[in-house]
Amino acid sequence: MKIDVFGDESDVNRTNAFLDKLLIHKVQVYQLSKNQTINGITYHAGKSYVVPTSQPQYRMVQSMFETYKEFTDSVYYDASAWSLANFYNIPYGETSIVSTGKEVKEIQSINSVPERSKYAYIMPWTDYNAPAALYELQSAGIVLTSAFKPFANEAGSFGYGTVVIPVSRQLVSEDSLYNTVKTVAGNWDVVIESVSTGYSKSGIDLGSGNLRVLQKPKAIMLVGEGVSSYEQGEVWHLLDTRVNMPITKLPIRNFNRVNLYNYNTMILVS
Repeated sequence: MKIDVFGDESDVNRTNAFLDKLLIHKVQVYQLSKNQTINGITYHAGKSYVVPTSQPQYRMVQSMFETYKEFTDSVYYDASAWSLANFYNIPYGETSIVSTGKEVKEIQSINSVPERSKYAYIMPWTDYNAPAALYELQSAGIVLTSAFKPFANEAGSFGYGTVVIPVSRQLVSEDSLYNTVKTVAGNWDVVIESVSTGYSKSGIDLGSGNLRVLQKPKAIMLVGEGVSSYEQGEVWHLLDTRVNMPITKLPIRNFNRVNLYNYNTMILVS
């Protein structure tokens, strides 16, 4: 029996988003009870899941995971060779032997509450919900910086784009900052770490010039005649619905009458 295993240890929310789609379509999913390596990728128990093909929704499982490279018919949709697992960029592999745990019935929240800090808070940029959490923090008037080089400190190892929230550079009180950070972490189910010092074990320190202040996006996108409606709709849905970031959609015919100084980001699709 063919079995699919999937899971992204570094991004639980991405894994949960894909898992949610499977459960919505009543696909039977089970926990992975023991670490397993497939095609060089190790899937970890507790953070990976098992989907057997032998189940009532086997056709849905095939469409979720199968990537076809050859077709008997010369006519097919462009999405025919693009599985949903690829769409979510989820690591997955196929096997016939796996240690299966109990069936998954619902998504488990991360429920991470950051500890209070007098120095800084850190949010990894690898999380599926990080852009939405970032925009909500910016909308609350919080000053944020982004790491242009990796570093490691008491809270762990962090890569490019990691969001650092310095306590001393805020226009709000420590109490207000902590309450906002805690609320945003809960709203988007993201992990935000607390640190007590700016010194790092390796890489840049948190006082480095490689941490640059982020500007809140004010986006405008050209739409209308000559612009791909599919792509503009995709971008709008991503930003407005997934990130909760409003964007202005400007018909090209009005381009010469708009004041672009009101924006700092322009989106151009095909």
